Amino acid sequence: MEHINLLLCINDKFVNLTLVLLKSVLANTKKSIKLFLVGNLSEPSLAKITDLSTQISITRINGVEEKCDQLYKWGTRWPSIILARMLVPFLVEDSIDKLLYLDVDMIANCDISEIFDINLNKKCLGVTSDKYFNSGFILFNVSEIKKQHSLEEMSQFISSFDKPLSFPDQDLLNEFYKNEKINIGSNYNYRAWNTFMWKNPIKNGAKIIHYAGKIKPDNYKYIEWKANKPFWKYARKIYGRKTEFTVKIKSFFWYPIALLRRFIYHTGRN
Repeated sequence: MEHINLLLCINDKFVNLTLVLLKSVLANTKKSIKLFLVGNLSEPSLAKITDLSTQISITRINGVEEKCDQLYKWGTRWPSIILARMLVPFLVEDSIDKLLYLDVDMIANCDISEIFDINLNKKCLGVTSDKYFNSGFILFNVSEIKKQHSLEEMSQFISSFDKPLSFPDQDLLNEFYKNEKINIGSNYNYRAWNTFMWKNPIKNGAKIIHYAGKIKPDNYKYIEWKANKPFWKYARKIYGRKTEFTVKIKSFFWYPIALLRRFIYHTGRN
């Protein structure tokens, strides 16, 4: 494979996190990146991604937003665009064999081309759990998906699913592909908060670190300090050292409050 096929679903709100993710990917991956983008993105934001590196070529997948709007019916907590990752494998050209989806609140600590060398044994998805999987990391076996399913089938599945869902896209993906996935290793979707604040995820063998949750590592309320180190290694090139310093100073004063809140929370559970 001459290049890596990478799918991101983003909007202007998350463009800085996207740039940090791509910085980490570029720093560790030798092959060029064919980047598939889905979401409402302004021209200035798109220009930031385009200007990041000549190693990246961008393909916009049009019409997905409208299709997601038509199918989505699970309230306002999540935007309808989250359904895009369920539809995109059917919309890319037939020459695409595999397509890697990553949430933008991630950091790559490996050459992601190694992921494409993993044998999926004719399964449709490569995920990071044997049972219920987090949809922040998915290796789509596009050629196999197109053999076994169709866009019409997927659309019908989504529109006919009327149960309440906590995480609509994740729950739907787990249900649709429940017998068609393979676990390729949790170190490709290592949740940063697994290490709490005094361990660096990289020392635990994390290949892709996922800063899942409402508070992201560019926010001073994110106090997993050691877990933050891999993020700021690349983020300071995007945000600047002044922003990094400001975040860390605010975090220093927030830290005792956060510890007290956690203590009260865990005491109340026991």
